[in-house]
Order: sequence, then structure tokens, then C-alpha cells
Amino acid sequence: MVKDKKPAIFGNFHYGSIGINPKYLVIWYLFEKDSDLKEAEANGLVDELKKLTLMNLKDNGYPENVLDEIQIAFTSDEDIQKETKGNYYYYFK
Repeated sequence: MVKDKKPAIFGNFHYGSIGINPKYLVIWYLFEKDSDLKEAEANGLVDELKKLTLMNLKDNGYPENVLDEIQIAFTSDEDIQKETKGNYYYYFK
């Protein structure tokens, strides 16, 4: 739904302890550069991604009562490179 929007999403992933409680879901969207993230915030793409993510979770049977508690977050690969020399494990730890 957002594949043609700019800036492009560099990557995404999720993790959590949803077996304990579905509210412990974390979803990350990554942009390539800090400037891409700022552009996505300014042009509404970040808000659209949050809205679409929640809608897709709901449409696919994720418990509605926890949708406002899950974490949807954004960063850039550039920030990961600066902060942890590209070590994704330490960045997201």
C-alpha cells in the first residue's frame, strides 16, 4: 500500500513476547537515512504506516484490545551505523 510512497522503507521487522501477552509486540520500520525519516515524518508517511499497520493487524485477527499498547517505531540505518557501528543487535537491545 505504500510501496510507491517516498521515501522508501529500507527495512522492517518485529519482535516481542506475544506468547505471554499480545501487547508485547514491537514493530520497527527503517529508513535508509536520517533525512528520509524526517521526510517521512513531515509528509505523513510515518502516520500512514502506523495506521495501516494497526488496520492490518486488526483485519488479520490480532486482539483489538491491545492494539493501542503495541509499539510501532521508526529509525534509520544511518542512525544505527552512527550509534552502534551497524550492530543491529546492540541498537535494538
